Amino acid sequence: MRRIILFFICTPFLVHSYGRDLDQSLFQRIREGERLQRKESFEKTVRFFDTEIAAHSGRDAELAYLHAYKSRFYTLSDSLVLAKKEAGLSLVLAERSKNAQAKAAALLAQMYISAVLGLADHVVRHGKEAINISLSSDDYFTLFLINYKLYATYSDWEETDKMTFYINRCVKMAQRLGDPNALANAYNGVSSTFLTEYEASKNRVLIDSSWVYLRKSFELYETHPSEIAETTLSVTCSNIANHFLSYSKSDVSEAQKMAFKYLDMVESMPQDALVLAHINGIKSVFALRENNLHAAKGYLERAREVIEREPQKNLSTKIHIYRSLVAILSEQGELKTALEYWQRIDGLQAELFDEQQRYNAQKIDIQYEVEKKDEELEYLSTEVRSRKEQNYLYIGIAVLSVIGLIFMFTSYHFRLKYSIERERKAHLEKEEAEMQMLLEQEEKQRLKAEQELLGMQQLQLQKEAMATVLQVQRKNEILQEIKAKLSEGSPEKIQKIFKEESSVDADFDEIKTQIQRLYPNFFQHLQEMAQQKLSLLDLKYCACIHLKMSTKQMAQLLHVEASSVRMFKYRLKQKLGLSKEVDLEAFLQNFN
Repeated sequence: MRRIILFFICTPFLVHSYGRDLDQSLFQRIREGERLQRKESFEKTVRFFDTEIAAHSGRDAELAYLHAYKSRFYTLSDSLVLAKKEAGLSLVLAERSKNAQAKAAALLAQMYISAVLGLADHVVRHGKEAINISLSSDDYFTLFLINYKLYATYSDWEETDKMTFYINRCVKMAQRLGDPNALANAYNGVSSTFLTEYEASKNRVLIDSSWVYLRKSFELYETHPSEIAETTLSVTCSNIANHFLSYSKSDVSEAQKMAFKYLDMVESMPQDALVLAHINGIKSVFALRENNLHAAKGYLERAREVIEREPQKNLSTKIHIYRSLVAILSEQGELKTALEYWQRIDGLQAELFDEQQRYNAQKIDIQYEVEKKDEELEYLSTEVRSRKEQNYLYIGIAVLSVIGLIFMFTSYHFRLKYSIERERKAHLEKEEAEMQMLLEQEEKQRLKAEQELLGMQQLQLQKEAMATVLQVQRKNEILQEIKAKLSEGSPEKIQKIFKEESSVDADFDEIKTQIQRLYPNFFQHLQEMAQQKLSLLDLKYCACIHLKMSTKQMAQLLHVEASSVRMFKYRLKQKLGLSKEVDLEAFLQNFN
């Protein structure tokens, strides 16, 4: 049942302009050919194409289109030999015209032939090639047909991801065309894709999605009744009836009522025998579900009468109808009629077998020609590639020879220039090295002189610092003597002695200045490394120790006992955070 519906979907109904490069009136004539193909005889359609081909003689692109459509007509009419001839001629003319639209149409004709021969991989290959050469084309109807054929191919393989991709492209092409009929067929394809996904997953949501697109397709007929082809409407209504037959949750009578509404609408219009037989076949299934054998037999008899009047044989459909009638008649007890129909089935099967044998022989011949041509094309392609590779090789050898000569000349010139440049550079480097040696020697002498001067200055400063310390020591000794002599003197003399004693602090400032000249940041670094803040007296002790003064000298300088100096050293060591193993005097004397 789905295969019959798919046949109608795949049949083209309208033809639009393929592009500005071709005669626009040609497409009106092709539309007329499509109408003849559906409603008139085989001979009239052939004469129509022959007349158009004669009228466009000498115009390769237009002729390629006409032969492509004629090939498709022959393919749909099961005349594969003629179809193959027309398709080959179309391809030659399209190649010669260098017209992308003509080439796409020729490839489309090849797709139809390959589909009939069962060469699905050829259908896909031709389809993808046609799409690639039509990327910049506004020939949306051709793209619609190509994508629909690819969708149908992947539908046979039940590859839902590819089906979805190509049918969605069909929807886009139909929308750009503004063609309700093409869009209705695309919506039917989307609906079928959802049904295929449902069969794999059994997700009822997909059934609802399928129904939505069936409704969209029918709504296009309601809003554009004159633009929807009868065959397109019959497909939509048949699919809706199948939906009620197979997937509806309603009871049988309600589903039948809704399905018959759409089937009666199609039956009331002029239709070909195959569509009417299909409609009555669906109705007979509904009748059998209600166990109404009489009604089912009536629908099948009507289908038989319609199909028998059809000039085309439609043998498979006839056999299916007769088998269904035999089953019903046997159940009703009408064995004589059932036997007659069964004998009729035997005759039809023999006729179908002979027809299939002829058709298969035709297919084998065509397939052999296709494969032979593919092999020839492959051989020619291989030979062309081989010749190209040889040409590239010869060109490469010539280019490499020229490059070799240029390289040899350039290399000699470069070596000569490099030799001269190397000699000049070596001479300059030698001069620079000699100059650098002189500069380094002068720099060493300058640094040595500076170091000697700094040493002399440091020695002088040390001497001055020691002299200052000794002077301060001497002054303090004098003050002690004066203090002893004036111990019994007047308060004024004692005050004078203490005033002079205060000069010791000023002397320490002088010592501090001398040390800072020798060792900048001496006292600052001491404060930074000390764990406790150092007082002025602490700094005095540090300065004395740094200047390598003995305990006795420090006691005389600071007017304390020697034991106090030792005790003060112990506390100073704690403030500085020194461990027991560290010698305070060595630490401060080396502290810089």
